[in-house]
Amino acid sequence: MSLATRQTATESVAEEEKPHPRWFDWVERNAVPKRFDFPRPKREVTRWQKRGPMSRRDWVRFYRWAAKNATPREIPPPHCPEQPPAKVEEGKKKKKEKKKKTYTLAELLEHAAQISEPREPRDKYVFPPTPDYPYAPKISLKEPAKKDPGRPFQPIKVPKWFHHLENETEFWSTLRFPIFRPALNYKPTANMLRLALPRMVPPLRQHCPIPEPPIEFVAPRRRMTYRQWREHLRRLEYLAKPTARPYYVEMYDYVY
Repeated sequence: MSLATRQTATESVAEEEKPHPRWFDWVERNAVPKRFDFPRPKREVTRWQKRGPMSRRDWVRFYRWAAKNATPREIPPPHCPEQPPAKVEEGKKKKKEKKKKTYTLAELLEHAAQISEPREPRDKYVFPPTPDYPYAPKISLKEPAKKDPGRPFQPIKVPKWFHHLENETEFWSTLRFPIFRPALNYKPTANMLRLALPRMVPPLRQHCPIPEPPIEFVAPRRRMTYRQWREHLRRLEYLAKPTARPYYVEMYDYVY
């Protein structure tokens, strides 16, 4: 026996004795195509749908049912009177006209005033007083806003009219506005002082001197072409000639 035949024999025996993996049984069980076999429900036959001939008892029941439900119904005849109804007189058909009641002018005005009054009258609306919002400046973002008890100041009471111009000038000249005491000790920054100055035009530190505007605008001269110069001479020659009025010349010769 050769070495090759021995190896093949040992391999075949090893393959036969090799155990199946764990998932082999699950694959064999679930890899088969699923069959849908739904049993058909049995039809329950009624007593009138039985197969085969009916019994005597069934025929008796059927005739009883037919005698009760299969007979035609007797429709009652329509109710018709023997004589047609007599025509009612035309005068009785007419309804009695209601007499319209007349109202006087005083009654109409009283009714209109009664309708115009509201069912639930309300009082006149009174506007609420304007709220007094105290001045609370927020100087720093870290600190909360501090309220000043003296603000806002009461508005100045100005009379509606002045009897004379001198009274008005005296009122405005002697008027003094209240000043907050901490405001007297405030020191403005250099930037605020610079912004408070009036704007100077031109600026104080100008980059270069501004040229003076010309007295009269003179268009710059441009050199004419030969054609333009020739047309210009023709125009001057035409304008230098006297105005010709042949109609007036003929009239002058005819008269004189």
